[in-house]
Amino acid sequence: MQQRSAPKSRVSGNATSEIPEFPRRPAVLGNYNPLLFLDQRSGRFRQHDTVLGGLADVERDLIRRRTAEGGSRAKARGQHMSRPPKLTPQQQKEARRRRAEGETLKVLAKTYNVGKSTISRLG
Repeated sequence: MQQRSAPKSRVSGNATSEIPEFPRRPAVLGNYNPLLFLDQRSGRFRQHDTVLGGLADVERDLIRRRTAEGGSRAKARGQHMSRPPKLTPQQQKEARRRRAEGETLKVLAKTYNVGKSTISRLG
């Protein structure tokens, strides 16, 4: 079986020796200096700040409007917009009655598996 040899290079000698050497200099982009652009005393920074501030105001207004519209649509569908109560209306009535009879908040809270503050808010 014959072994294959690596293909011979088409370029004779060292290919990098034929490439001319260029002096290394930092890249310059005209008169643009990013530090001057961000200088807070410059008029350009104030202009940039004003434009971004205006865009932020518009975005906040859009968010407020969309949130209000979503809430209006939910109310129109009859959706409840707050957290559901831990106790059913019957449990609330019974807890109020038991509280009026003198049971402590701690006992009532343990009975209904809620916090003492939940029972105290029942009134």
